Amino acid sequence: MLKLLGSALILAAGISARTLQVCALRRELSVLREMAAALDGMQNDIRIGRLPLPRLLQKAGVGRRAEVRSFFSAVQQGIAGGRSLPETWRAACEKLPLPLRQREAAAEVGSCFCGDEEAACKGILLAKEELERALRDGMQRQADREKRDTALCLSASALLIILLM
Repeated sequence: MLKLLGSALILAAGISARTLQVCALRRELSVLREMAAALDGMQNDIRIGRLPLPRLLQKAGVGRRAEVRSFFSAVQQGIAGGRSLPETWRAACEKLPLPLRQREAAAEVGSCFCGDEEAACKGILLAKEELERALRDGMQRQADREKRDTALCLSASALLIILLM
């Protein structure tokens, strides 16, 4: 009876590990999607709305995931605290739950705001394209990664159960 209970706990731990891995992957894809949409909105607001930077940052974070909302909030607070926009933007990008390459692409946008409208829009466009490319790649590999993670976690759990019996 004790072995059966231990086996059930090991299997539950394997399923839990799989669930955490899949949730992290889905969270990453969701943050990529939200950041790309926010940057797209910012680009439109710069070109069409001609919004000032504080309103632009405030509008970009509205209705987004908590991670993206807190990103734009951190940028706003940093600017209000007297720090430079590129420095604040880069520091806020470091906290995003994204792979290094996408964080660096998003971080480059902060330095583009120091130029004119064209430079800002071009920088946003480049970062948005990188994020969208990563999103497309991630979505194409998502099913395979989820299957692989499931097989790995359940196989490892089964192997551990067999070894302990």
